[in-house]
Amino acid sequence: MPYYAIAHGRQTGVVKSWKECQLRVQGYRGDIYDTFRHATDAYNFVDENNPSKRGENCTKIYIDGAFQGDSCGYGVWYGDGDPRNAAVPLFSAPGEPINNQRAELRAMIHVFTNIKHEIESNDCVPLREYVILTDSQATIKALTVWSVKWKQNGWKTTKGEIIANKDLISKAVELLETLEQYYQDTDLTLSIEHVYGHAGVRGNEEADKLATFAAGMTTQSEKKDTSKSELPEYLPTLVSGIIVIASLGFYSYLRKRR
Repeated sequence: MPYYAIAHGRQTGVVKSWKECQLRVQGYRGDIYDTFRHATDAYNFVDENNPSKRGENCTKIYIDGAFQGDSCGYGVWYGDGDPRNAAVPLFSAPGEPINNQRAELRAMIHVFTNIKHEIESNDCVPLREYVILTDSQATIKALTVWSVKWKQNGWKTTKGEIIANKDLISKAVELLETLEQYYQDTDLTLSIEHVYGHAGVRGNEEADKLATFAAGMTTQSEKKDTSKSELPEYLPTLVSGIIVIASLGFYSYLRKRR
């Protein structure tokens, strides 16, 4: 299956069909795109040919959620050895279901909160560009497209029903709007982009490993969810720090065994 990489176009990124690629580049002056057999090569092409993605002040953050039966968690990967890397288990509680979509949303909230704290510790001035990458199209659309009408309708569908995962979506949208306000008067950007899962893209694979590791540490009958949104914002970060230490030790152990 070919991967179409668009570095310059109406919308940059990687897609799997020529029809979608055409919509992004046809009639666009200065378009830059190419076709690759492997997803990793396609994403590398976008990075190498899109100036906004290769600046020294641009950081990529990969997130992923994992749900395995009664076990759930999410992973956040900034890069090799980065102390912000996190593997966070999620626990079921009354009125708080666990599933993959909620794990993806919590991962996004985790990253938004990290960026918000960084900016506010610098007098509310952004220091870096960030590209947040997820393999969940539903999460991206929920936060950047569907949420516009949902919010206008009081977080209800066209049928008048409360949207699924309202608690997490509304929290994530609130954080994203705050971040966009911080970035609007700067030359820096904050973006959320899609990455194909299980396609050999290293950042996505690393986030998936962390999410799977986190999910493996939980069962539905264990303690109540320690990352619920009504708890202090710093708590998920503290929890992730503990889990990261454990996960790094676990992976080091595996490498020694090999």
